[in-house]
This record gives sequence, C-alpha cells and structure tokens, in this order.
Amino acid sequence: MYLGRTDIELLYRESLLALKFVLEQSGVSSWAKWIATDLDKWENEKSVQHHVSAYGGMGSLNDLIICTENKHSVTKSQEPWVNSLLLDLCSLCYTFAIALKDQKEITLEEIVKGMGSYIYKLQGWRCLSCGYAEVSLNELENFVSSSLVRKGVIQAMLSNNLVHYTKKTAQLDIPDAYDYRGNLKKMAIRSNIAISNRLGWLRPCPKCSSEDTAVYRWEKRKTRKWLLFQVDIFKPSEDNLKIR
Repeated sequence: MYLGRTDIELLYRESLLALKFVLEQSGVSSWAKWIATDLDKWENEKSVQHHVSAYGGMGSLNDLIICTENKHSVTKSQEPWVNSLLLDLCSLCYTFAIALKDQKEITLEEIVKGMGSYIYKLQGWRCLSCGYAEVSLNELENFVSSSLVRKGVIQAMLSNNLVHYTKKTAQLDIPDAYDYRGNLKKMAIRSNIAISNRLGWLRPCPKCSSEDTAVYRWEKRKTRKWLLFQVDIFKPSEDNLKIR
C-alpha cells in the first residue's frame, strides 16, 4: 500500500510533534528547539531541509542518548522507554522528510524498513570456559522497551494516534509491559540464562571462577518441544565468541 503526499505530510508533522514531546519532557531543550524550528519551517515553507540536516556527523541527533548521567529529566525506569521512542520517532521523521524532499510515494514496508531491523538481541554475559550465561534486569528492560515501542509506534502511526501513544509510553503507561516482561523472564530461565542485578562486567564467573568471560547476545526464536508444541527461547546469535 502506497501513501500519497497528503498522508506523508500529515504523518511527518505528527512524528515531529511526538519527537518534540519526548525531547521537551526529557529536558533536552536544544534539540526540542531544533524540532520546533523543523515544524515552523514545514508549516510555513514546506521545507524539510532543516530537519534532514540534524542527522549524520558527530553531535548529531542520532548520537543523542537520554539518561540521568547526561542530566536529562528522566528516571532510570524511563530511560529505556524514552530512548526507544527517540530512536523510532527519529527514523519516522527522517523517512517522511526524505520522501517529501524527493517528492515520492512510500509504502508501509519501506517505512518499517527505514526503522531498522525488527530482530532485537538480548545482551548479557557468558563465561567462555563453562558456558554460564547471565543477563541483567536493565538489559532485559531494554529488550522489552525496544520490542513493544516498535510495535506500538507502528500501530499508533497507522491509527493517527502517535502523539497520544508517545505521551503515555514516556510516562510508563504501557499496559502490555508487565506480562511481556514476565514472559521474557520465563524465557530466559528456560534458555538457561540467569537474571541478576549486576551492573558491571561479569568477571570472574560466579559458577567456575574463570576470568574468561565476554559480552554475549541472544535472539528470540521458536523451538519445538513436547508433542511438537512451539515455545519461545533465546538462542545465541551468530556474532558471539565461541565457548572454549
């Protein structure tokens, strides 16, 4: 399904408004003012060039990470959610801006593709000596927010509800999060991945005391168990170091 220019214009403005809200509420005033200028230039000049210039190069909008360490107005609990919103809203704004600049129609598939891969990797630690695997609650929450925000942003965009969805999510009003988080914890345990509150490097290994540990990643996959029923598990991605 192709979106015509009128649809793209409406979605571009809606995406900018949602992005501006995230930046304002997070206390990122310089970029919030930048997006306000983008809105002004679009509404008065039908120009997207100022917004497109926000991307690429050191210190650009795609380098921004919203966090308490950067003195932004967010809590630790909000960090993964507002950053997932930031990532997907920036992708939408840029995709729509380029389509308007080039005066071309765009399909829903192209919009989703412009948002990047939908396959998220759970990141944690692995002992390369004994195989012990561990993921922190923080990384688990990053996986939850990335997965649910991508789905939510696309649905909200299609229903012309993007700003409302963004406001609710930034305030952690996310109805599906509790159940999804619980299912992921069960999936991690089913995949022999321990869950911890660890914030630093896993070294030494708590199981065998080896110093041979590394960052490790898993992908969500389906496997067959028990009379061919499918269950979700985490499987190691192909970009990991090998267990000795």
